[in-house]
Amino acid sequence: MLSDWVILLLFVVTWIMFTALVGVTVGVALRLRGIEHLERSRAWYEQERRGLGHPVPELPVITQDGQTLTLGQPPVVPAVVGALSQRSPPCQPVRDRLASLSAWLHHHHLFPVVARPTGEATEDWADAHAFLLGDAALSALGLRQFPSVLCIDRQGILRGRGPLRSPDDLVEIVSVVLLGLPSAREGMTPQ
Repeated sequence: MLSDWVILLLFVVTWIMFTALVGVTVGVALRLRGIEHLERSRAWYEQERRGLGHPVPELPVITQDGQTLTLGQPPVVPAVVGALSQRSPPCQPVRDRLASLSAWLHHHHLFPVVARPTGEATEDWADAHAFLLGDAALSALGLRQFPSVLCIDRQGILRGRGPLRSPDDLVEIVSVVLLGLPSAREGMTPQ
């Protein structure tokens, strides 16, 4: 028969091996979950980058006077597309300053376009110059968030897109991406 101290020693060694095995298993599971998270993040990033540096899809743009133009084709280049919605409270500050933002864009020879989701009346957008209509158009441009902005250069190439937290963000993004200015926050912001 084994003495008590040998049984106790076997029990302690077994317990140490068991906890080590559990620790290794948990560590491997956490590492696999981290790798899976990184892979999902990479896929999301690639999807967001998709289209940058490539021509924008040729989508119909309707001006206030009813003329149909094509996004990415003259005269709708260079262009700034702002995804706005009447039903989105974060869009209200941008909508309130839409006239001054459009004037600022025109001053810099940029074509302003408001991208709206399906079902919003054009009459409610008196300060807008042109419209890109419908959820399919928004999706084709990768605009999934309201408010957000998309920048198209003189050759019809998508140069950038991003969310807007304020009207000043639109000026900042356009200044850096399309105008090549270091910052628009100092003295260039339209009121």
